[in-house]
Amino acid sequence: MTLSGKAATWDALGAADPLWAVLSTEDGRDGGWDEAEFFATGVRDVAWLRALVERAGGSFGGWALDFGCGVGRLTRALAEHAERVVGVDVAASMIARARASNTLPGRVEFVPNLARDLPFEDGSFDVVVSLMVLQHLPPPMTLRYLLEFARVLRPGGVLAVQLPSEPAAAEPLPVAACRATIEVVSAPATLPAGDVGWVRLRVRNASELEWPPGRLLKLGNHWLSGGEQVIRDDGRHDLPHAVPPGTTVDADLRICAPRQPGRYLLEFDLVQEFVAWWADNGNPAQRHPILVTPNASTEPASASGVSRQAARPVGDSVIEIHPVHRDLVCALLEHAGCSILRVEPDGLTGPGWLSYTYVATAA
Repeated sequence: MTLSGKAATWDALGAADPLWAVLSTEDGRDGGWDEAEFFATGVRDVAWLRALVERAGGSFGGWALDFGCGVGRLTRALAEHAERVVGVDVAASMIARARASNTLPGRVEFVPNLARDLPFEDGSFDVVVSLMVLQHLPPPMTLRYLLEFARVLRPGGVLAVQLPSEPAAAEPLPVAACRATIEVVSAPATLPAGDVGWVRLRVRNASELEWPPGRLLKLGNHWLSGGEQVIRDDGRHDLPHAVPPGTTVDADLRICAPRQPGRYLLEFDLVQEFVAWWADNGNPAQRHPILVTPNASTEPASASGVSRQAARPVGDSVIEIHPVHRDLVCALLEHAGCSILRVEPDGLTGPGWLSYTYVATAA
């Protein structure tokens, strides 16, 4: 996807559900975030980041840049530690929301940027911060921005940036354990195009082996039309606890209808992330017919050309994750004249990923 395409996607997400788009917790979906609690997470994350930088021998203060600022979750918190903070983001809707709630306009500024080059002079900042942002960009864009971060750092300035390195694939379950029955307890018969709905499912461990926790086991769904799979990844529901043989688990699965009206089949299956869908191991999936109807509530297109209704994410598939290996990140920053002070495992990308926060200083 191009940078303009990324900007359109995030502009639409920012218009539809900005706090969840920035911090994608299950409870925060569809306006579920309490705004005070949301910004409190930024205070905690910046305090953790400052402590990490100082343990690595760096200093935290002066002029700070928050790359991928969104609505200002970290930017606001950075203002408690720096003289001046600039937040930059590709999404016009995010920048507008951040500016509207900016309580420190003399010290905090929000700047839109749709270019691969940052709109700042060399050596403009003492601190450059980016958490849970670069992971959503294709690796060539990420590498370009890492070079830009090094360029805008002053000598002795500190970079603190987070990236997933690679999937942390769970140990595959034995094929004999991949046996389940899935019962549709309740599901909508119709759903407007692009709208979100809920399905109640009952999953039974039909194998003779326990499904252990910590193996990235999830319940998910696909959308089929005319015998073809048209959406592979939609909803996900974690199975975080052990499920002994013969026992059942009830799950509420969030689904989002395709944007094209028509008759579809919802296909429900279990998946071990980064390993296999269980249908690939010979376990039959469950299907449920659903009619996707035209959506009369579709709002006019925004300035980005993407309607708010159409922007509602299909599960989490809109928010892609792109890893860049730890060795490449370190080599690139060193090539750009930075010294790596610390590489800290952080878990910020979520289960299933090896993620690190890199602390580096400019020569």
